[in-house]
Amino acid sequence: MSKQDRQWLEAALKQYTFNDADRLQEICKDLKNQHSDEKLVNMLEELCELVELHPRNNLNLCLSGGMASTLTLICSNPNGKIKKLAC
Repeated sequence: MSKQDRQWLEAALKQYTFNDADRLQEICKDLKNQHSDEKLVNMLEELCELVELHPRNNLNLCLSGGMASTLTLICSNPNGKIKKLAC
């Protein structure tokens, strides 16, 4: 296989491969921004699914700064559903 074909194949596989740790980091970074309640609910639901997917994701959540973001949502967000999901 030529170098160019191999690079194309690697890029294609990376594009269609789901990495739960990478997605968890993206959500943790995005939680620090202001969002509508609906978007926060969607992000927190996905975050819960990712944490339940693999035991190591609990640690990844903390290492990515997600724990601080979820604690902030628990303490300061007036929406009860968001607080519940953050817990």
